[in-house]
Amino acid sequence: MQTLVQCQKPVSFSKKTFYRFWPRAAETQKRGFVWILHGMGEHVGRYSELALYLNNLGFDVGGPDLPGHGHTRVDGGSTFVPTLEELNQSQAEILAQANSDQNLNLQNEKWFLLGHSMGALLGLTALSNWLPKEILYPAKFFGVGPPLKIRKALNPAKSMGVKLLTEYLPNLTIPNGEVGPEDLSFDIANVGSYREDKYVHPYMNARQFDSWRIKTDELFKDPNSIKCPVFLASGEEDWVSCPKKVRELFDALLVPKRFLLVPNTKHEVLFEYGREKTFQALVSWFAK
Repeated sequence: MQTLVQCQKPVSFSKKTFYRFWPRAAETQKRGFVWILHGMGEHVGRYSELALYLNNLGFDVGGPDLPGHGHTRVDGGSTFVPTLEELNQSQAEILAQANSDQNLNLQNEKWFLLGHSMGALLGLTALSNWLPKEILYPAKFFGVGPPLKIRKALNPAKSMGVKLLTEYLPNLTIPNGEVGPEDLSFDIANVGSYREDKYVHPYMNARQFDSWRIKTDELFKDPNSIKCPVFLASGEEDWVSCPKKVRELFDALLVPKRFLLVPNTKHEVLFEYGREKTFQALVSWFAK
């Protein structure tokens, strides 16, 4: 049974902040904790199927609705969308609160970090600049489709517009008109639920978008900033995040690693037809 929790302590770049917690099945042996970082415009509640799968195998699971997203946006009134470094500060503070609230003991026990899309790039940001000093560095990371390069190219006019907004109106919130729900998944039910979810939104700002480019450049310049084993996965037909660029970063990493190119999938690998095989692969990675 999942619980939606409002953070009692202030969180950077947010008015009211929420996270979710899914406790492992009572009859299972504890295998660790998984912290999920969601993608742009969505929320961690969409990961309930994966969380329950992990619960049944002995993992406690949690994750924030990051500032500008999900319940933190709709119920908390935090519509500002921060940069990756600002989101890293926020998620570190939320993780520290979840650790205390749920008695997770992450200052002593190993745990795992999982990110999808923007959340995968945020996870890599967190690994390269670890902020919650009272919490152990993650034992392993699993990232799906980090947007290191957008495969579906912006039209020239919009590309120029992003550059101008970055310089003159970096915090102006604008709709993302390039990628629709049908670009994310072949799973018809998933596309439909994404469209109808009131906690999903299509907005971002140029400052946030530019922070993705900056962090990608930093990761390629200093792959040694990542200190734990990394599993990166991409959908073979992902039109949001370029699989070749993800593979390029994977090849540059100097830690134990694994790469998975998932056939017949778009961007949302964890929501696609046949996702159970990806679930199995990530559990095998965490348990290895």
